[in-house]
Amino acid sequence: IEVLEGYGLTETCVATNVNRTGDVRVGTVGPVLAPDIEVRIAEDGEILFRGPNIARGYFQRKTATRQAWDDDGWFHTGDLGALDSDGFLSITGRKKELIVMANGKKVPPDTVEQKVKSSLYISQVVVCGEGKPYCVALVTLQEEMIRKWAARQGIPADTASHRDPGGIALIEQEVERVNKTLASYETIKRIKILPEDFTVDNGFLTPTFKVRRPNIMKRYGDLVEELYKDPSGSR
Repeated sequence: IEVLEGYGLTETCVATNVNRTGDVRVGTVGPVLAPDIEVRIAEDGEILFRGPNIARGYFQRKTATRQAWDDDGWFHTGDLGALDSDGFLSITGRKKELIVMANGKKVPPDTVEQKVKSSLYISQVVVCGEGKPYCVALVTLQEEMIRKWAARQGIPADTASHRDPGGIALIEQEVERVNKTLASYETIKRIKILPEDFTVDNGFLTPTFKVRRPNIMKRYGDLVEELYKDPSGSR
């Protein structure tokens, strides 16, 4: 099945970009749907649109309209992205979730998290580092896959536990593999494996399966602070 990734918002009525059959660039949402849809990337990385499909504002919400539309008619999406030389758009994160580190470097956490979640053994990841010297992460496990890995290694099945040294070592190796693909300031220096996965029922995921960062930080914020104090890292 050929999957064509696309992009759009309610304010853009609805799609702006999509990959075309026979011309798919994996990891992008494709070029604009029509030549009269304008797209550009602002200096801070935010994706902007202008065109006949873009709403003029929010009904009876003047303040919100001024915040999202500039004087030149560009709609500020709040998403971060990049355009390649052929106009294919890549989504790299949300502007409001951008991590600004102590050294001024900016890290789009969603980009890093998606790379880490490509591991067969990792379910969910939350990267943290706002105002800090380096990035750390909270990680949840794909326990079934880790049990299968443990069986192949001939080690106890309880390696799937967040406390097991074997499981911890496996996850650390997976994170280090991803670190090699990142800029030095984006790399995850320490991790903490959580005892539960993120679900809609426990309030850590939205109904559309997006991570509820405030809820997670409210529950596990102390663990994040420990990662900046505890020299033993993930243990």
